[in-house]
Amino acid sequence: MIAQSPIRFLAESANGIWFEQERPIAVFWLRKIGRVVEVMARPERPGTLLTLARAHVALRISDPLDRSAFPHRVAVWTPHALERLDLPEAAQEAARRLSDLARVPGQQERIRHGLILTPGHLEPEAIAIERSGVFVEAIAFDATGASLAAGRAAIRAFLARDIWGGA
Repeated sequence: MIAQSPIRFLAESANGIWFEQERPIAVFWLRKIGRVVEVMARPERPGTLLTLARAHVALRISDPLDRSAFPHRVAVWTPHALERLDLPEAAQEAARRLSDLARVPGQQERIRHGLILTPGHLEPEAIAIERSGVFVEAIAFDATGASLAAGRAAIRAFLARDIWGGA
């Protein structure tokens, strides 16, 4: 991590939000793969496609060494449930939604990639779905041990994908 914005917790929630922070909330320089990843949570003015995607977190991934490569935005969903999420179904639904959003006219924003991060309930798993030029990865992992290691490896593999060359 090369930068993190301060978080200020509120005394009361405002529209379900208990804290304020600058955007992006964190910036990571992934030197080995030549990527900068900015983590944007609850943007004040989300773009039309991010709003329609119903994702409250987005990644902005750029290649600072290639001026011709434009940044890509990745929709990130973080569902939390008491029971295990059906990852293949969730990934299919997310890919369908992003595929539909690619057809929204008059948009400069492009979201061709999605990432679902959810609790693994002691069963780490990663499912990848490609559909109509869209790529979605659903990753279930936990906060410790081998499950955390598996989740981190899956996220690392997602970030290393050739997102500029295709889906």
